[in-house]
Amino acid sequence: MSFYMPNVLNSKYKQAPITPPTTKVNNQPIPFTKPIGLFPPVGGIPVDPSSIPSQTFGLDGIASGIILQEELEFGMVNVIDVDLLEKTKMYGLTLIGQAKGMYVASSENGSNQMMAMTTSFLDNDYKDELRFFGVHSVSSESHVAVIGGTGKYTGANGYATIKEVKLSSKIVKDGESNIFLLVDVYLG
Repeated sequence: MSFYMPNVLNSKYKQAPITPPTTKVNNQPIPFTKPIGLFPPVGGIPVDPSSIPSQTFGLDGIASGIILQEELEFGMVNVIDVDLLEKTKMYGLTLIGQAKGMYVASSENGSNQMMAMTTSFLDNDYKDELRFFGVHSVSSESHVAVIGGTGKYTGANGYATIKEVKLSSKIVKDGESNIFLLVDVYLG
C-alpha cells in the first residue's frame, strides 16, 4: 500500500491555525480554567524545605530547579493532521484518508524526528486504521514500524518507508506546496 501526505515539516506547508480551548460549556465556566493559586495553597500544610531531598547534576552550584539551556533545545513538537492522498492518472491526487499524530525533534539540527501517527482510511468510515512509530530522518528515506491497527488492520505489524518527494505542479492545487511524503507500507 502506498499513499502521499503533505510534509508538515516543510516550512512552506501552512497548517490550519490552532483554536484556543473553550473556557465555557453551556455558558458556564469550566472548573479550574485558571490556576487556583501558588503553593502552598491557602490552608495547606507547609513543608520544611530542609526535609526535601535535593538533586544535583554533579556540578557544584547547579541544583535540580535550574533549567539548563540544553534542556530547551530538544523536543519541539509538530502536529500531524493531514489528508492521505493517492495519485491516480485520471484525477490526480484523490483523498483516501487522514493522518493524525506528532513529530518530536530528536536531534540538535532537527534532521531526525520521532514520529507517532495513526492513519484512518475512508473505505470503512475511518474504522480501518494503521499506527506508525519510529524515527523519521528528514534528509533521507526512513523506515518506521507499523505497530498495530483497527478494523481490517487489527494486529498489523510490519514497516513503512517514508521519503520526501516533489510532485508535479500540475497535480497540486495552486498556492499549495508540492513537497509531499511518499509512504510505502509493508505488512507482515
